[in-house]
Amino acid sequence: MKNITKTSSVILLGAGRPYQGNIPSSLHQTPDSRLVLDWIIDAFSDLNPEWHFVGGFHLEEIAEKFPSLKYSINPAWQTTRTAESLFSAPIDAQLHHYVSYTDIAFSKDVVQKMEQAKGDIVVAVDSNWQGRYDGRTDTDIEIAEKLLISDGKAIALGSKVTKEEATAEFCGLAKITPAAAEKIIALRATSRSLFRQSGLLDLLAALKGEGLQINAVEIAGNWAELNATQDLARYVLGTKSETLERLRPIVKKSKIGDQVCFQVGDWESQLSDQIARIQTQFPGKLLAIRSSSFDEDGWSTANAGVFESVINVPANDDEELKKAIDQVITSYESSSLENQVLVQEMVDSPVLSGVAFTRTIRSGAPYYVINYDDKSGRTDTVTGGNGEDLKTFIAYRGYHKTASNIEAPLEDVLSAIGELEELVNYDLLDVEFAVTKDGCVHIFQIRPITVQHVSPQITDSQFDDLLEQAKAKFETNQSSPPNVVGDRNIFGIMPDWNPAEIVGTSPRKLALSLYCNLVTDNVWAIQREEFGYRNVRSNELLKVFLGHPYVDIRASFNSFIPADLNDELARKLVNYYIDRLIKNPHLHDKVEFDILFTSLTFCFEEDNDRLLEDNFSKEEINELKEQLIEITRKALNRYSSDLDNLEILEQRRGTVLDSDLSHLGKVIALLDDCKKWGTLPFAHLARQAFIAVSFLKSAVKANLISEQEHSDFMRSLKTVAERFTEDSALVVRGEMKLDKFLEQYGHLRPGSYEITSSSYAENSDQYLPNKDNDQLKSETTTTPFSWSKESVNRISNALEESRLNIEFEQFNAFLKGAIEGREYAKFVFSRNLSAALDCISEFGFEIGLDQEQLSHISIQDFITYQENGFSGNPKDWFNEKSKAGKEAHEIAQMVELPPLLISSSDIIKFHYPKNQPNFISLEKIEAPVKDLTENTLGPRALEGMIIFIPQADPGFDWLFGHSIAGLVTEYGGANSHMAIRAAEFGLPAVIGLGEVSYSRYRNAEIIELDCASRKIRIVR
Repeated sequence: MKNITKTSSVILLGAGRPYQGNIPSSLHQTPDSRLVLDWIIDAFSDLNPEWHFVGGFHLEEIAEKFPSLKYSINPAWQTTRTAESLFSAPIDAQLHHYVSYTDIAFSKDVVQKMEQAKGDIVVAVDSNWQGRYDGRTDTDIEIAEKLLISDGKAIALGSKVTKEEATAEFCGLAKITPAAAEKIIALRATSRSLFRQSGLLDLLAALKGEGLQINAVEIAGNWAELNATQDLARYVLGTKSETLERLRPIVKKSKIGDQVCFQVGDWESQLSDQIARIQTQFPGKLLAIRSSSFDEDGWSTANAGVFESVINVPANDDEELKKAIDQVITSYESSSLENQVLVQEMVDSPVLSGVAFTRTIRSGAPYYVINYDDKSGRTDTVTGGNGEDLKTFIAYRGYHKTASNIEAPLEDVLSAIGELEELVNYDLLDVEFAVTKDGCVHIFQIRPITVQHVSPQITDSQFDDLLEQAKAKFETNQSSPPNVVGDRNIFGIMPDWNPAEIVGTSPRKLALSLYCNLVTDNVWAIQREEFGYRNVRSNELLKVFLGHPYVDIRASFNSFIPADLNDELARKLVNYYIDRLIKNPHLHDKVEFDILFTSLTFCFEEDNDRLLEDNFSKEEINELKEQLIEITRKALNRYSSDLDNLEILEQRRGTVLDSDLSHLGKVIALLDDCKKWGTLPFAHLARQAFIAVSFLKSAVKANLISEQEHSDFMRSLKTVAERFTEDSALVVRGEMKLDKFLEQYGHLRPGSYEITSSSYAENSDQYLPNKDNDQLKSETTTTPFSWSKESVNRISNALEESRLNIEFEQFNAFLKGAIEGREYAKFVFSRNLSAALDCISEFGFEIGLDQEQLSHISIQDFITYQENGFSGNPKDWFNEKSKAGKEAHEIAQMVELPPLLISSSDIIKFHYPKNQPNFISLEKIEAPVKDLTENTLGPRALEGMIIFIPQADPGFDWLFGHSIAGLVTEYGGANSHMAIRAAEFGLPAVIGLGEVSYSRYRNAEIIELDCASRKIRIVR
């Protein structure tokens, strides 16, 4: 056999530190299951070079896997760098040598470019080096081997080139001509010891100093290195079709079906041939025609769902096939003929289909998020957003470390996507799938999650510890504290004082601590006892799990037990209430209407049937009823005195603000007054308002009044919101001065407890309605209302039967006074709250902290500082508190928890419950969507829009002055402030839509609200 003369040699520098643990970088497995060295060998295969591997670490293992290579040893591999490894190689001055690191991967195209390039030395470089992959750290950029390139020539290279000077990064690949090889041989003989701690670029810089020309070849996007998993995954993963084809033969826990893929250019020039290919591959089948554009599924933007997919296309119908493919191609943004079209066989009658994310989209937190449909038997309901019964399941990525079992087929889906993560060596994936009756998981699509996550530096292992602590806290809170009965405890974000509605699910420290200070530490329990319920004063209402405030539901339910009810019956009721909520989690924001018996209503006899069904005796029910009658009777006669207490608060506030107290002294005084004369009267009025609303709802249910009469009564109310709208219209018309308006309403803010939420006074231009709004050019008046004679008679008879000892006129005054009074009370006490926030801001300004920093400090820290003083620099002390609070808040925002914590395993995995939202008014509208979830101010053009906001906070009253068409909130109950306000204005609204549905509908362009039919529908 004739010997073939070799003209080139490849020297592999593999003597450096290992990649991971005891794995040499050259033996690292890439996402397509090949080793890195396989990639390098394949890239040079057209040159047929000599191969020399210079090694030290696990050299025998490498030689065993690649016996055809020649090997050299760098005996000092542990203490020297790449220049010494090159000196250890057999360098021949007759050959062209390619020198390559073994922790990189590149393609044949790169080698071809290097071969064709001129110069004594050619180096492969990447000019996009600093942004080569998302999240590249400053440290990694600092240690990168850098060059200064000009006109394709290396002007400077090596360790002396700074980050500021550099224009490119060395990619670990160089070509050395015979002339350069001769120089290297000479340096090795005379100056080897000088280069023992030098990198390859430093050696090449020395050669440049001897007059050799070093040229650069740009290979950006065509290489990857192992120090960033995203970099390697980015390189190996291609278009949708390429990725599926690479993974199809190697997946074991899922199935990737056969496919036909072709470029747009092939379709245009070989249409008949491509149709024939498809029909040969899938004879008589139904097909899915999917996009596989270079503009989608990339690393900078996914464009998920932007391009068309067409399903259920018959393979044997040439015209339908052509029409579907043309439809997909037409949807492409780019006209490139290299864009691809992917054809797959349809999966028949899946039992479950959807999209899984291997980390959260919002923050990259370590959770699997599976959005799925297990009802329709279709594969496109989740991706198309057109399913009516979509579900969301969330599992912590470390779920398998716990005893938390996950039901099939979700367990099969998690197993399948876990394998994909291993094969792709990347854990930020978006996977489209379906599961068939036989349990087989079919994979349709794999793309990287492209969202840029700016998360706190917390490892998954630290996340493990936090979740374990939360589980332990849940278990600790199962034991009953004093004065609280009930055999188990659960926690919720919406029952009772619903923290999700008021401060959000992961509030900042100051907002949450203010809410606790003013309401949930003890005011809530004082109010319940004063109202006639059980004394639970020794208990705080809120428990915080990983930065998420939850209502202690057992304590809450105890606080609604009439005070004189014996402990045995109280325990039986609390256990019943908790069990009913567990069985009906969708009622978590309606417990006071549909779970608890807290006051008398017109339907008590009908509603208590469920108590009979749950083994309560008639004697026990009668005992409960008698005490509820007494509580209700007292409630009907106290709202005037509670309103009087608010006047005391108004008088005292001015005195405090005009005093010589320090800023923090004023804060303490304002909050103390607020609790005694503000939030406590408000809590009483809120309870009375609940009773009033319960009477109205039960009157409809008992056919005492009609739905329309109920709606008309609510529209007749004149609350603060109505007066605000009227006065803002006066300002717009020039009939009221802005200063006077702001004196009355300037303290309001969309986030009542949030210091970073601008008050109306601070941003009046944003909150006031548009001057071009024609609806504000006429007087705004409350709709007049009077009950029909028949309704008056029916209600009067019902009141007489209830033994409440109240006449209709007094009862009607109570309904109106309690509901209007609650809204007024919140308006008044929030003056003290807002003033306290202003004082904290002024204190922060004095010591050099802004509102963002102050928002992460607990109110208790401010109180402690004011009461005890501090010898050091207050800015430093508070800044440390702020940094710790901010870090905790960032972690809290990463944590995923359900609306109800029923067991400790819910901290690891859960389904979001399907909510039953509260529909307000009887109207039906179709209008564009305006999402204010992330930006409470937003553009001024809100007229005619359906507005989406996360919380039903009354600080959003300004919206009613903008002639909005409708309102949707993520959180909020039937008796929430915004529910009352929407009813007052007759505004179509959906209050408390829930996490899953809210996320879906807020991204629509136009929706329809049909409140009478209790439906919400995406128009487009």
